[in-house]
Amino acid sequence: MHSIPTPQERTFQLRNGIVLAGKHWTTATSTAPARDSRRFLALHGHLDNAGSFDLLAPLMFQQLGPEPLEILALDLAGHGMSSHRQTEDYNLWRFVEDLDQVTEQLQWHKHALIGHSMGGAVCTLYAGLYESRVVLCILLDNLGPWARPVEDQPRHLLTHIEQKKNLAHKRMAFHPTIESACDARSKGGDFILHPDSAKVLVTRGLRPVEVPNPNDPNNNNTRLQGWTWSTDRILTIQPAQTLASGYARAFLCRITSPVLAVMASEDTL
Repeated sequence: MHSIPTPQERTFQLRNGIVLAGKHWTTATSTAPARDSRRFLALHGHLDNAGSFDLLAPLMFQQLGPEPLEILALDLAGHGMSSHRQTEDYNLWRFVEDLDQVTEQLQWHKHALIGHSMGGAVCTLYAGLYESRVVLCILLDNLGPWARPVEDQPRHLLTHIEQKKNLAHKRMAFHPTIESACDARSKGGDFILHPDSAKVLVTRGLRPVEVPNPNDPNNNNTRLQGWTWSTDRILTIQPAQTLASGYARAFLCRITSPVLAVMASEDTL
């Protein structure tokens, strides 16, 4: 069995002030670098984080042999341990801009991509924009950006504006323990998660918080310590814009690398 490296935490300071965090698994060295097709930039799904690859990355090291291999799983902006955008602009093409700066800092002139769900959509835009860089594109539960007809965009924007108004009055999620947050994550959201899978994601997706104690009988201004989600709350509502079908198709048609799409067949992850 091949040895599996311990992931190292990485950070990337972007020109707009955003700091992206990530987990880096590598057996490459300065004298034995990984080949282009064995350098993976890994992108997680909506409201997830780099922990999405905690189980997959070790399997890739086991299955792909002893030759040097690198996997960098990023927390996309607004997710996990990465900074939030002050502009609240989380359109997919903004993530592509961020990736351009990360690969520039890594000095990865050619590399592979692997993306889950929303991360897969970002991968397709990146691969269609920088087609000479990408040597392999692996999509997990994704076949490209989610597109909507142009005539639906006004209604879509109106929904975003109304949801944003309501968000200002919505209470911040509070969990007294990490375990209670894991339980909530396994049962909530669009997909049911196995508790073990929820724990992998939740561990990286929380930040400590203090809130007033609502059960303080003497009104002594006591506070409770617990946890809340580290994800930017603006990401929990519908985005202001989505891509039109023709726009998304134009990027997909520019991809020149091999593409592997893997779709799940079960509801519980």
